[in-house]
Amino acid sequence: MTTTPTARWSRVVDVAWMSRAACTGQPDLPWTADPEITTVRQLLVMGGLCRACPVVSDCADLAKRAKVTAGFWAGRHRDMATR
Repeated sequence: MTTTPTARWSRVVDVAWMSRAACTGQPDLPWTADPEITTVRQLLVMGGLCRACPVVSDCADLAKRAKVTAGFWAGRHRDMATR
């Protein structure tokens, strides 16, 4: 997910991989929307991008290490309500 500010993480974690993410340049998708308002089509498109992404493991690692609790990261919503 490239729409999340990375300044605070870049001091702690190497986030250079984000420039190679499949979601880069896809601001029209609801990466940060509530899962309840995300359409099935949008979920399928975002999930497909993540499955084909060359850095999906880096994304999943960052989401886990940063304890991300919102947004669509590494192929799934990280919102607390959907866990």
